[in-house]
Amino acid sequence: MNINDLKCIINDVIDDTFMNRIIGLNADLFPFSIEKFWEGDDGKQNGYHSAFEFFNKPTGKQLAHSLIARYAVNEDIYPAQENIFRAFQLTKLKDVKVVILGQDPYPDDRADGLCFSQRHHNEKKDSLSVILDALRNEKRDDKEYYLAQTRSLEQWAKRGILLLNSILTVGHKPLTHDTLGWDEFTDEVIRVILKNKEDKVVFALWGDKAYNKFNRVLKKYNKVNDKHIEISKVAVISEHPSPRNNVGFKAPFTEINRKIGEEINWNLE
Repeated sequence: MNINDLKCIINDVIDDTFMNRIIGLNADLFPFSIEKFWEGDDGKQNGYHSAFEFFNKPTGKQLAHSLIARYAVNEDIYPAQENIFRAFQLTKLKDVKVVILGQDPYPDDRADGLCFSQRHHNEKKDSLSVILDALRNEKRDDKEYYLAQTRSLEQWAKRGILLLNSILTVGHKPLTHDTLGWDEFTDEVIRVILKNKEDKVVFALWGDKAYNKFNRVLKKYNKVNDKHIEISKVAVISEHPSPRNNVGFKAPFTEINRKIGEEINWNLE
């Protein structure tokens, strides 16, 4: 398939399902991983398949087309395509105990598909540094606590901590993909988690953006389902872990454990 054929697909009227649109695309040009969750077994096994129905809606189709167009002209997009849905691959819905809600990926090759997590060390002080410093300080008297020099939070994800960014892709600058429609998709993810894990999950909301997003979704969930869930019952709220935050990031890990009623292992080995 040449670039002109691809442009015809991109510019054509969106009048059938997303999957029918991408079946003929060259895999090397667009090895995108929505198919794995939309029609494959992984999405059903992981439990998020109803959230992925978003990609059969106009906004979801447009999001997919926008990404196709960017890949077609070799725009820098982070994380790597195979890692865009990595959070769902590592943390199945049935295993979710905590949801840490981030903003968007790092706008470089540190991004690994998990919010705040990094593929490699960064010399500059960033949000992950603030989080790990707060964790060290909170656990300084815990003899069983251990924190290696890793920058990856994959171990947390495998223990039931869903590391979810509100926006799942980014260009070379922060928030360059904030209008593509990812927010609507991750709203659906939060709704699905609330529906399935209502009293068995804690949302870690770090900063105003995370709080406002979750509060909006929760209010709609309560209204639609005639519920009266208070945000204080299902969330642990703290400042955003930014090195530029003068207020400071309050370590929430002990409070999360208390609210979930379980000693989650926050060690990174």
